[in-house]
Amino acid sequence: MSPYSAGPLSGLKIVDTSALSPGPFATMILADLGAEVIVVESPVGHVATQPDEQVRRNPMQRNKSGVILDLKSEDDRQKLYELVRNADVFVESSRPGVAARLGVDFDTLREKNPGIIYCSVTGYGQKGPWSSLPGHDINYLAAAGALSLIGDTKPVPPLNFLADYGGGSLYVAVAILASLFRRSTSSDWQGEYIDHALTDGVISLMTNVIADVAISRKDPGWGEHRLAGSDPFYTCYECSDGKWISVAAIEPKFSRTLVDGLGLDRSLLEAPLDQIGVVLTTTFRTKRRDEWFDVLQRAEACVAPVLSITEVIDRCTTDGRHIIDSFGEDSPLVQVSPMPRMDGASVTRLGAKPQSFTDQKFSGE
Repeated sequence: MSPYSAGPLSGLKIVDTSALSPGPFATMILADLGAEVIVVESPVGHVATQPDEQVRRNPMQRNKSGVILDLKSEDDRQKLYELVRNADVFVESSRPGVAARLGVDFDTLREKNPGIIYCSVTGYGQKGPWSSLPGHDINYLAAAGALSLIGDTKPVPPLNFLADYGGGSLYVAVAILASLFRRSTSSDWQGEYIDHALTDGVISLMTNVIADVAISRKDPGWGEHRLAGSDPFYTCYECSDGKWISVAAIEPKFSRTLVDGLGLDRSLLEAPLDQIGVVLTTTFRTKRRDEWFDVLQRAEACVAPVLSITEVIDRCTTDGRHIIDSFGEDSPLVQVSPMPRMDGASVTRLGAKPQSFTDQKFSGE
């Protein structure tokens, strides 16, 4: 059981066989909100470590318990069925057809638990010409068209948080919560199957871009979209110390505030965009990043420093919001705190030892 049982999802039980990032990050969110999450891990590749070290290596394992099962083994498969009989949700991330071959597909598990919510997380979905293809975040960004917008002289993947987490994990968590709500209001609930493709999620994130291009029939290139750097009032500028500052002064009132804060004449606002860009580039190079930020934040311009990850950690561990928190005295464990935060609901805060991966107790043993 999750040690944070007072959360809004207290009493919810999830069996998670998913691997890599999208499924585990989704169930981490639900575990942080109080759900009991049991991770089913294959003996192949499992590394035995202490609980704190597990979470240090992989924050997505926090607030979860686990069991090591070989689903190719009949005995271990029966143990999984026992877990599923008392579960609310089952999550898997195998390519289409693999779960059926292992005997852990939706139809099989619904026989064990008729009310189960079964969520499949894949790159391209259960159906379609690409459904059997392997892939990772960069592939799904490419297939969704997002990668054609990100970069300068070539496509540049923005780490793996856009497809894996944004187009994947967050949609999975929402889908599971929506199914739970429908179950709570249904008089004839018979379980539900969720088929979520990361590529679909990324396409959904680009709803406005796709609507615009569908009308114009013109594909923006790298940096050509207004929100991708083509507008001099919505881009990043290098400062005298080599650090960068982000500017998002696209509304007229913020454009005026920015120009005023930089000590420039407002007539610049009437100049062509390329000329504005040259003037802003030259001006920002006259001061250090933090000097400009100090001036412009007092002027209430829409700017923010482009912080390194180390700078983010240092800022967020001292600003009182506890967005990044730590626990432990010897070699403290530093992580992003659970989200979202809700008034009136208890959400997990870091500060207790996470549960370890141990063998679950099964009846008859």
